[in-house]
Amino acid sequence: MRVERRRAAAAVMVMAAMAGVPCAAAERECALETRLEWVDVSDLAPFAHTVMTRETARTLADHGVCAKVVLASPWSVRGRGDIGIVLLRSMVGSGVGRHVMGATRTRDPRNATVWVYFDAVASALGLAGRPPESWTAIERFEFGRALGRVAAHEVVHALLPGRPHDRVGLMAASLGRHALTVPEPFTHPGLVADMRAVAPAAAGAERSWVAAR
Repeated sequence: MRVERRRAAAAVMVMAAMAGVPCAAAERECALETRLEWVDVSDLAPFAHTVMTRETARTLADHGVCAKVVLASPWSVRGRGDIGIVLLRSMVGSGVGRHVMGATRTRDPRNATVWVYFDAVASALGLAGRPPESWTAIERFEFGRALGRVAAHEVVHALLPGRPHDRVGLMAASLGRHALTVPEPFTHPGLVADMRAVAPAAAGAERSWVAAR
């Protein structure tokens, strides 16, 4: 009975947290608009799809980017100018790659791709070594939120490839558990300003974003 009550309480907390996630792109003034395709290649985290897509959009909106985020099949053909977000188990290779939560490819600004690595994000949240089936409802919710924030971090790299990391906030070089799961993450004003500054360059350019109208 006690276990059932705890599970019910956890479910209520998660539902309340999800209800509190605003449609940020519609409520905030954005400098850029883009479209993102989330692809969970091996169906690693179907339980997190809703939270991670909402958090990606919300976090980007906090930083000046209106993003339409959709779930896509690994076999779908991505539209020209869309940014692909690919969830994989881990980075290929060994050593430092085991601790990398995300990566970006921006050689073609009209066809950018970012990767998010399941195992590294789980490790950052203290969930490594435990199968997702054993995670609590809150742990699953926080994992989805963390995936969304890592994706947003990498999307910013795709949009502003020459911009260095910040000391704090979404674009810090290292994101720990607190930064990945806190309900209201720190918004760096310099990043928002950079988004606004780059918006005029969208005119007549073939990129993965356009200036917001």
